[in-house]
Amino acid sequence: MHSHTSLKIIRYLSAVLISAITFASFLFVQAEDSLGSTRLHSTEEEDLSVMQEQARSYRVNGIEFQKTGDIDTAKSLYQKAIQLDPAYAAAYNDLGVIYEAEGSVEKAKEHYLKALILDRYYLSAYTNLALLYEEDRDFMKAASFWRRRIEFGLSGEYWTERAKKRLRDIELVMPEESFIGKGSTETEVIDLTREVLSEKYIIREDDAALSEKFFKKAKASYEMEEYAAALWAAVDAYLLDPANKEIEQFIQKVQSRALLR
Repeated sequence: MHSHTSLKIIRYLSAVLISAITFASFLFVQAEDSLGSTRLHSTEEEDLSVMQEQARSYRVNGIEFQKTGDIDTAKSLYQKAIQLDPAYAAAYNDLGVIYEAEGSVEKAKEHYLKALILDRYYLSAYTNLALLYEEDRDFMKAASFWRRRIEFGLSGEYWTERAKKRLRDIELVMPEESFIGKGSTETEVIDLTREVLSEKYIIREDDAALSEKFFKKAKASYEMEEYAAALWAAVDAYLLDPANKEIEQFIQKVQSRALLR
């Protein structure tokens, strides 16, 4: 057998193996990583407002209901947490887990990505996105999120090492040239978020024009003191036009204002 043919067979078998163990990995460990708050800058939160403390209480209760299989109640509690603290990345990630469990994959992606926009160090969202893209057999995107999980994770920590192994498995079956120049840059992740969220629009409008529509909606919600809605719309606007500094500053403004409630 020629070595070239042997290499193809090895890659094919490896791809099949990745697909087979991905589903098992998803069932076994996704909830543990998602429901835990494993973060690079994980320090005890201080000076929380009353509403922020209540939001965290809702999330804790949501986790307990989720563990017992009461998904509807868990979802409701996570949504309440976001209403009280629209900058609460963990709650967006938790909602993503719920949507993924319900089979609403696009909504799950959207919530994981929003968690990362709000907190680029929220490691669980990187893991969830990487696993989700492995399920889709989109190994290039999975690799991108695994690389970020490795970059921001603590050396020797379980999920950091797991991410390294998954990335090695993917590189084994992907052509070497696919990874040339594919460093884990902020631009790469932004490009991925734009691509993922743009898929939900049936009518492909100009990104800048659609971004402006979301931004106007965000500002209107802000004026009515509907900070959760303002933040959601502003994040959508930012993902469509990440170079827009005005939107970026507005997101920071909404986050700061929400913290004062």
